Amino acid sequence: FLSCLNIPLAREEALAIIESETGEYPAFESMERILIVENLLEKTAREVVERSALTKWAGRLILSIDYEHRDEICKAVKAIDETLLAQDPGKTFCVRVKGIGVKDAHIEGDIGYIIKSKTGQRVNLENPDIVYAGVLMPSRFFLTLQVKPYTKPDIGARALKYRVFPHPSSLDPRLARAMVNLSRARKGCKFLDCFCGAGGVLLEAYLIGCIAYGIDIKLKMLIGCAMNLFQYSSYAFTILGDARNLMIREKSIDAIATDPPYGRSTFLPSDLKNLLSETISQSYDVLKDKRFICFGAPIDAKAEDLFSKREFEILTRIPFRVHKSLTRVFYVLRKR
Repeated sequence: FLSCLNIPLAREEALAIIESETGEYPAFESMERILIVENLLEKTAREVVERSALTKWAGRLILSIDYEHRDEICKAVKAIDETLLAQDPGKTFCVRVKGIGVKDAHIEGDIGYIIKSKTGQRVNLENPDIVYAGVLMPSRFFLTLQVKPYTKPDIGARALKYRVFPHPSSLDPRLARAMVNLSRARKGCKFLDCFCGAGGVLLEAYLIGCIAYGIDIKLKMLIGCAMNLFQYSSYAFTILGDARNLMIREKSIDAIATDPPYGRSTFLPSDLKNLLSETISQSYDVLKDKRFICFGAPIDAKAEDLFSKREFEILTRIPFRVHKSLTRVFYVLRKR
């Protein structure tokens, strides 16, 4: 079940995590905030929820039904094969249903009564052992047996207002984490942000287990980056340098996610078009073959033309409206 912050971005982030864990981009079905992936291991589903910034929860699908009247939902729940339900009678459970475009104050209680009669389990609304999570839409209903992540840290605790070195150019931590995941980074990989700034993207890369490298042309920003990383007990290798001339060995980086400076609060060493072009060229050289970049750029930069010049395949293009004068586009690129 996906965040409503930006549904296409949330969907692609979840699919990217699955690909990074399994090596294959999965077949899927998508509807509103619902993402259904067949034959997904529970371990991988846990990893998606734990790593993702924009996935709310995941579960094993036990019921999907088109309906006209709510009584059809209750009949379908009664008909669920009991082997699909959690069978331990000593466990407690609750039912939580999210409505999208429709509300029904009694649906949770009705489904809970049916499940209790089928399993003999007690209801516990405060701290249940088992959660049956449903999504109610105007003509469709889904019910899942929720998969709990091993940990789900509060990403809000890393919001800009809480950082010791806040900077107006910094990304929302949810977007920074999504960019890291879209680059198919995973634990132990060498990750690069060539415009690291105050370190928001590096922080998220470190927290999922990457060996993180950051480059910035301003010493002040690198000092602030180190302060922010230290605040959250995180670490990255930072280099005072220029993204247009990366002093990094060719084909040594596993994943890149970067958001070049293009706002009013930032200093551009050259015009934006040249900056993007030279950065893309350098990124191509240091990235391993068949690996991925998540690249942010303003929508009016028309960055697609620059990517094709360096043999990048554009996999995804996701617009994200920041405010009335800025729409950022997140590109996911694969080196051919």
